[in-house]
Amino acid sequence: MDRPARRRIFVALALGVALGAAWGGVLAPAAVWLHEGGHAAAALATGGRVLSWTAGPDGAGATRTEGGNETFILVSGYLTGVVLAAGLAGAAGALHARFPRSATVARAAALALVAVTVVDVVEDVFVNPGAASDATFLAAAIGVPAWMWGAGWLAAGAAVVAAIGRANAPTAG
Repeated sequence: MDRPARRRIFVALALGVALGAAWGGVLAPAAVWLHEGGHAAAALATGGRVLSWTAGPDGAGATRTEGGNETFILVSGYLTGVVLAAGLAGAAGALHARFPRSATVARAAALALVAVTVVDVVEDVFVNPGAASDATFLAAAIGVPAWMWGAGWLAAGAAVVAAIGRANAPTAG
């Protein structure tokens, strides 16, 4: 990997860490809003209704739905951040040639979204395994253990980070 590519990765990681740290205090409500918004959007997309939706500044949130595809609705909370991160990573790739600084900011935002999702999943699924979470609700509804849902969400986040890394790798030729 050439020096400019390493520098871009370093800058994106540094910005991602900084954004992730800020997320914990200043931007936590935005992360909850995205997560709960993912549930609401999934309910509406599968023919359900949103009965109530809350996103508190303390990191707590809840979306009550009726109808729709319960599995898709439950999975969509954590995946919303990962899917948005993938979109930002794709935008970074498209912007890179003409707007390298904008691409770096997009990569950093993508990494911050993945970092916040990873922290949430680890806390909800592995640190507090018995607490009410999307993973425990999925385990009760489908019978797949909560830790497997957590592992799947972490794998999705890792795939986005790997894609960002590959996008910064030099091409042969």
